[in-house]
Amino acid sequence: IHLSGYSNLCVYFMIKSLNELKENGKCVYITPYEFLNTGYGVVVKEYLLKKRMLKSIIKFDNSLSLFSDAITTSCILVFENKRHDYIEFNTIDSLEQISGHVYGASVKLRYEEIKAEEKWNTYFRDDSIHEYKNLVEFCTVAKVKRGIATGNNSYFTLSRPRIEELGLSSQVCVKCITKSPDVKKMVFTDDAFDELENQGKRVYIFDGEKADTQNDLDYIKWGEENGADQSYLNRHRTPWYQVENKQTAPIWISVFCRDRLKVIRNETEAKNLTTFHGLFTDSDDKAFQDILFCYLLTPICQEILFENKREYGDGLQKFEPGDLNRSRIIDISVIAEEDRRKILNLYQKIKLEEDASKWIEQLNDIFTRYIIP
Repeated sequence: IHLSGYSNLCVYFMIKSLNELKENGKCVYITPYEFLNTGYGVVVKEYLLKKRMLKSIIKFDNSLSLFSDAITTSCILVFENKRHDYIEFNTIDSLEQISGHVYGASVKLRYEEIKAEEKWNTYFRDDSIHEYKNLVEFCTVAKVKRGIATGNNSYFTLSRPRIEELGLSSQVCVKCITKSPDVKKMVFTDDAFDELENQGKRVYIFDGEKADTQNDLDYIKWGEENGADQSYLNRHRTPWYQVENKQTAPIWISVFCRDRLKVIRNETEAKNLTTFHGLFTDSDDKAFQDILFCYLLTPICQEILFENKREYGDGLQKFEPGDLNRSRIIDISVIAEEDRRKILNLYQKIKLEEDASKWIEQLNDIFTRYIIP
């Protein structure tokens, strides 16, 4: 079995234990359940399906804090060394259910129905298999890529006052959103960027490869004298002061969330650090990007995307670029011209108003007609 280097250590102990288990022997583990939804977990799940020793999984809702010193997911894996025909997927929604020996939901699936490459979190709901229409794989409509990793944000991120203090040239200062909380509205405009700049926020990153003035070179030297070149990423980058060459993304998607994904329409030249993922479309058509953005805001879209989420405990959820690229999204080509005009009109209203909830509700009504049979 060739396990990924990303694998949680508990996986190694679990596989070793199952190989030591005598016939009809029983084994119970409490572990994080991240492997049920991750790429490295596919190999583990293939092994479990092959052995057929897994009797049930009892998953605790990720909003429950079971361990005071860690933000982690939790599940109980029940094994028995004999051939099982089914796996029971049970959910604990509250701590009271533990003492009462009851489950919030329980789903029993035959081994033949369970696929290692699928995210097993969906199996815990008896309504896990939704019937939708007009959906395509996300990566056929757009590509999601992680943001820029600087290797040392304290050195590379700059505010306008700091740029003026150092006397840096304009070519080494790249517009870039460095923190998610800095973006307050759903549509990020040049006026919003200017406001952040005037507030002294760090909305630039230093691209030392473009340095051609003495002040630019002095800042690189200062970085070396203060260890900015010694972080892991910078030690393995040549030259260490070069930032990743990523294009400006027209749409940003938050990496972490709790209730819903934060989606931002970027109308500026600003790039983004890893606080956001960048979404890139094959088409540069602004109307297409506006419609896609509007769809991403809707509850129906986020419900479908959340089938591919990763859970980290205490209600925290994460999306890697691959999770989004492998998820499903509406085929925009099926949307009628009249509805396209309505969507673009609603986009303009969202752009102008602080509270966009009523417009998102109207968008949801439009898109749902195309998705729900």
